[in-house]
Order: sequence, then structure tokens, then C-alpha cells
Amino acid sequence: MTDKVDYWFSIAEHDYKPMRNLFDSGNYDWCLYLCHLILEKLIKAVHSQKFPAVPVLKIHDLTRLCLKAEIPIDDRQEDLLEKFTGFQLAARYPEEKRDFYQVCTREFTLSALDEFEEIKEWLTSILNRKFST
Repeated sequence: MTDKVDYWFSIAEHDYKPMRNLFDSGNYDWCLYLCHLILEKLIKAVHSQKFPAVPVLKIHDLTRLCLKAEIPIDDRQEDLLEKFTGFQLAARYPEEKRDFYQVCTREFTLSALDEFEEIKEWLTSILNRKFST
């Protein structure tokens, strides 16, 4: 069990510095995309901790992953998880990219990073871990 949890947690932690670097370089859309990936990996770490014999789903919907991991979520957490799920879709698909680029201002991304940190802290507390970065 620990190996799977360590795997998901360590790759989430590894992605944190590049996410910050993307923000610092003004690549806000990709910064938010990595935020989504980090949250996804943390949820998969929680799933692996709770259900070590059950493979994690190969999906990207954060709310659905929380449900499968039996992580209770309140309305605010659900809204934020849906927001970050939307970021990965917008950064990935050409028909949504142009609009997403325009939305991803520095101010918008700073606000989203505050929300990201809130969700990251909540998930890492469930894992009883903290990022070292």
C-alpha cells in the first residue's frame, strides 16, 4: 500500500515546482493544467491509501475520483474540484484553448492558485503528509 501512496504523492509533489515555474514565466494556462494534475494525483494517493488492492481509475474528473475514493466533499470543495477539472479540459482541447488563454490572466491565476492551495492542503491532510517544496 505504501508504495502506491508514495508513488502518487511523490509525483504530485514533483509537479509542484514546475507548476510554480510556469506561473512565474507567465504560462498561466499550463500552470492551471498542472494544478489539476497535482490534485488528481493526490486524490489517487488517497484512493490507494484507502483501497490498496483496488487500481485507481484512469479518469481525470476530480469529483468523480473523490467519490470513488470515498472522500467526503462539501459543496465548496465540489465547486473547486469541478473548476480544476475544467482547467484540464480547457488546456487540452483546441476548441477551448483560445478562450482559456484569454481567461488565464495573472490575477485570475493567482486567485485560482489560492483555491488550489486550499484543496491541496485538504488532500495532503487526509494523507497526513506535507509537500517538502
